[in-house]
Amino acid sequence: MKLFITGIGTDVGKTIASAIITEALQADYWKPIQAGDLNQSDSHKISNYISNTKTIVHPNGYALNTPASPHFAASLDNLVIDVKKIKEPKTQNHLVVEGAGGILVPLNDKNTIADLIQPDYKVIVVSRHYLGVSTTP
Repeated sequence: MKLFITGIGTDVGKTIASAIITEALQADYWKPIQAGDLNQSDSHKISNYISNTKTIVHPNGYALNTPASPHFAASLDNLVIDVKKIKEPKTQNHLVVEGAGGILVPLNDKNTIADLIQPDYKVIVVSRHYLGVSTTP
């Protein structure tokens, strides 16, 4: 099973949700794009939050220096994110994939986080609970 964890924005709890799911399933974890905080990235946090020894935390496809939208952070690093170069890690285990920011965060001039979601992924959207947020499909 492959699960893509996204959210309604930044700091809504995607990493905590990813850690809980990764631990519960003893799944592998992968964050295709990390923007900023490279010394204490979401991958580092996942490693610290889980206790099982089965999980493999796979390297980021892109590790960008600035904590900003991937599109902007990449431009500061003199890069253009090419979604065709982001390759899902090969694993026989369940895989938890964590997006960056919200689902429509830009990656480049054409693509958003939504373009990273593959047809075989199940999607979990993390949201804060407040007035106006629907919990029904």
